Amino acid sequence: MLLSIKLNLFMVFVLASAEEIDILSSFDVSEDTPGIESILERYGAYQFYMFSKELIATSSISKELIFKLIKSKEFFVSINIRHDKRTPSTVLALQTSSGKSKLVLWIDSFERKVGLKSHSIKNGKNGIVFKHIPIQQGSWHRLLISFKELDTDSPIVQLYVDCQYVGKKDFPLNLRYSLMEDSMDTEIRLGQQKHTHGNDPQKFIGALQDFNFVFNRGVEWYNNPKKCLSMDIHINNFKAHQAPDPFVLEKEVAKLTAGIKSIQLYMAEQAKETSFILNWMKTCSKCSIEGPESPGNISMCSGNPCIAEADCISHEGFTYECKCKDGTAGNGMHCGKDSDSDGIPDKKLNCGDMSCRSDNCVDFPNTGQEDADLDGQGDACDIDDDNDDILDEEDNCPKVSNVNQVDMDGDGIGDKCDNCPFDKNPDQKDANKDGTGDACVKDRDGDGVKDKADNCLVISNPDQLDHDGDGVGNECDNCPNVYNPTQVDADSDNVGDECDSNNDIDRDGIQDDQDNCPYVPNSNQLDIDKDGKGDLCDLDDDNDGIEDTRDNCQMVANPLQKDTDGNGIGDACDGNYDGDDIQNVKDNCPLNPSIYNTNFTHYQMIKLDPNGTSQVDPEWEILNHGAEIKQWRNSDPGLAVGVERFGGVDFYGTFYIHDEKDDDFAGFVFAFQDSSNFYALMWKKEEQTYWIETPFKANGESGIQLKVVKSKTGPGEHLRNALWSSSSVAGQTIVLWTDPLKQGWKPKTSYRWSLIHRPDLGLIRIIIKNGMTVVNDSGYIVDHSFKGGRLGALVFSQKEIVFSDLHYDCNDKKPEDYNSKFKK
Repeated sequence: MLLSIKLNLFMVFVLASAEEIDILSSFDVSEDTPGIESILERYGAYQFYMFSKELIATSSISKELIFKLIKSKEFFVSINIRHDKRTPSTVLALQTSSGKSKLVLWIDSFERKVGLKSHSIKNGKNGIVFKHIPIQQGSWHRLLISFKELDTDSPIVQLYVDCQYVGKKDFPLNLRYSLMEDSMDTEIRLGQQKHTHGNDPQKFIGALQDFNFVFNRGVEWYNNPKKCLSMDIHINNFKAHQAPDPFVLEKEVAKLTAGIKSIQLYMAEQAKETSFILNWMKTCSKCSIEGPESPGNISMCSGNPCIAEADCISHEGFTYECKCKDGTAGNGMHCGKDSDSDGIPDKKLNCGDMSCRSDNCVDFPNTGQEDADLDGQGDACDIDDDNDDILDEEDNCPKVSNVNQVDMDGDGIGDKCDNCPFDKNPDQKDANKDGTGDACVKDRDGDGVKDKADNCLVISNPDQLDHDGDGVGNECDNCPNVYNPTQVDADSDNVGDECDSNNDIDRDGIQDDQDNCPYVPNSNQLDIDKDGKGDLCDLDDDNDGIEDTRDNCQMVANPLQKDTDGNGIGDACDGNYDGDDIQNVKDNCPLNPSIYNTNFTHYQMIKLDPNGTSQVDPEWEILNHGAEIKQWRNSDPGLAVGVERFGGVDFYGTFYIHDEKDDDFAGFVFAFQDSSNFYALMWKKEEQTYWIETPFKANGESGIQLKVVKSKTGPGEHLRNALWSSSSVAGQTIVLWTDPLKQGWKPKTSYRWSLIHRPDLGLIRIIIKNGMTVVNDSGYIVDHSFKGGRLGALVFSQKEIVFSDLHYDCNDKKPEDYNSKFKK
């Protein structure tokens, strides 16, 4: 009995001596606090948004915590956390009034890191980082950080994630001493560091719950696996004891809606095929089909309707297309040799289509067949395009005959072809494409507002609206609701730095506060009914009162659901699903009315080494109505990126280098989200070390490489050398795949590439051909870094490059030949 009493008294003493300091309750947050939502009453949590204000604990609470930390030899921090940001964020900062860090806890869920840092007079700045920890951006996790031996010069720090031990590190300075030297001047800040000139406060975006400093208690008390598993943090992202995030339910509904849409599309395809088979049985009951097909597998391509030189492509089971195989060209029913793979046969074929005409430059890809002097020789291979007996290299009007070469304004452009013959304008810019250069007009964009008073000089905006009053009109303002007269956009994502949060939970390249489906990847931001909710998370895309799961025209309003032929597709969209007046068989993206053909005319130039002086910047020329790109200079790394955004995509093109002397890089990019985040396919002719060995030595090997670019520095010398390097560079690039044979490209040789990218599945495949010969096939690679983005061409120190016969198709379907068991 005595022993039992003593034991009970001992337990009471232990419980009484244990102490918690509740961090979240130490800050005053009301309904009027900008950017922070408090739901302490029910869940004990704070939700932080990108515009959150600085939260500082009261002086008494700060002193209580600091003194407690100084007196203790050990303690631990326990927190439930959901980090939604793509960049490092401060969770808690103990700092002096001048901003010196005493103990700062930060998280980077995108890079899967948690770190601590401190600064003392004795030891200077130092810290530790736990890397590759099991956390995910946008998901709830429980973190427990244990501190021991605080009375030594190297305290031990242990990390637990979701009640599982991750590892330990020795902190490289005496935390107790650091806190003691500034104990009277230290404040506690939540969700960001102190704002000081030139320093990023690293605002936290996400949610915090049950945030405690715990003293005199073992970690087992808080780190019980059974207790962790009951938190539901692994089930639908629903919490830490019931999620405080007010958008979680919307997120789950959006995911469910996307899943229903996938099922609906599959069922619609089955209905179409069934209807086709019934019609086929009625109209062709006497037909016989030889070969391996059975009635259940019959399609319009059954029975091989195309010639041997063409592939049969079935469209929705009702129509088909014969497409000439790589290395040949024609209309599909007639195909002939195509030496330069530009889509034009070498010799005229026996058919009347434009695709059957003979190539005016047989060995030089020129899809547009431009011929300025109409002499039958294409400009691409004609040394005197205008036939004025002055070679193009010396001609100040190479496309317009001008024997006398008069140039009144001395800008290097002859008067015969100068859109401002009396005003110097070697760039020949013409914003409104009216034939008169910007340099000699007073209203460049032709909107009726003179340039001196126009707040959008090259974009028409007669209303001159300017919501944020920064002098830049809404139509051309990269932060239309935030004052930013300088329009700085460091990462070239068309979102100004002043309103660029880089928070992108679904990784589709659209930051959360501008994303019409923030939790479901939809890079194209398709919103048919313009209701502000993206189609992938909208139950009724066309707003006709019929939910998508029952609508026989999801993208075209048809409340009566009329379907005359009974094929399951409403009359309003039969043959034209997206209502863009382009028939499906001719539409590159039949489910997206904003994209119907391949067009890089309105490209964005991205300089990947903007301050470098090693070489000039690329100079791009767009031909064939946007389906061909040329770059003739030996340049710094750069991109020409189209404006269209894609989820799943098939991207094709012909790659050709006319120069025979150099040996550097060319390729293309996809899923481009900004100048720091994209996939790059790069091909080098020969091995070479980059001639500038700072900031680090970079060796480029011959052959093709596929890289993930995730640059922490963005464009500049670090990214430049990382792109050149054939090895992964920490904080810059990850090499996903390399040609094992290291085959370099050959000059004056046409190569045809095909890219398959399915972001939903993480699938990437690249095939390179020379004619019908496969030069390289990456096989299916699985990577989930980016969920869509833009397409473009890439050059690096290589001149005279042609990207010809470019073509892209929206495609989210799983490739028929993909087997997840055999992925690379």
